[in-house]
Amino acid sequence: MDKQSLFVVLFLSSLVVLSGCTFSNYYEFEEGVFCLDKDKDELCDKDEPEELEIDPKKLFEFEEGKFCVDANDNKKCDDEEPKESITSKAVDNSTKDEIVEVEEIPDNSEKTDHELCLEKYDITPGTLIYRYSSWNPFKNDSFVNDLKEAGYDVYKDKIGTDVMETYDASDLMKECFAGKYSVKDFLPPEYICSSNNDVIKDPNYSDLRVFAEDCKDANVI
Repeated sequence: MDKQSLFVVLFLSSLVVLSGCTFSNYYEFEEGVFCLDKDKDELCDKDEPEELEIDPKKLFEFEEGKFCVDANDNKKCDDEEPKESITSKAVDNSTKDEIVEVEEIPDNSEKTDHELCLEKYDITPGTLIYRYSSWNPFKNDSFVNDLKEAGYDVYKDKIGTDVMETYDASDLMKECFAGKYSVKDFLPPEYICSSNNDVIKDPNYSDLRVFAEDCKDANVI
C-alpha cells in the first residue's frame, strides 16, 4: 500500500471515530431528527423528570421496598394527608350547649319620630285609626268591616270607658297624635289618618272611602 492510500484509510477511520463520539450523546427520536440523550436511555434529556433531592430521613416505607415523602414524620405519606382548611384556624368561642344568635338592629335613621311612634303600636303608615266609644248608643262598626273588605287597614282605638260621655284618650293618642284627636264634647266615631294626622268625624261611607284612599297614599309626617 502506498503512502497516499494509507493516508486516505487513516483519514476515513478518524472520521468514523469522530462521528461515533459526536453522535453517541444524541438520540434519534424521529427519522433524521435528534435530541440530546447523555444517559443513553432513549429519552430526550429535556423530557425526563427532574431529579428531586430528598432527605432519606424524611422517607416513610409504607410497603416493603416502597417509600414516600413524610416530612412531618407521622408515619403517613404527605400526599395522602388531608389539607388543612383555613376555617380550622378560626377561633370558636361558642360552647357546645349554647348557640348565640346575633340580632340585627334595624336602621331607623331615616324614619320620622311619628313613624317610630306608630311602629311601637304595630301600626303601618296609611292605616285608619277608628276611634269609637262603647257608650255611644248609635255605635255601628259596619263601615269598619266594609273598609277592611275593600283592602284598607283599620286600627280600633277605644275612647273613654263604658260610662256615658267619658273621653279618656288611649296611650296611642297621647303619644302619637297629641293635639290632633278630639278631647271631649263630640259624638264618636272619629277617624284619623295614621300618616298625616288628618281627621274626619262621623262621615258617611262614601266620604270615608275617599278619606281612606287619600290616607293610603299620604306621606308620613
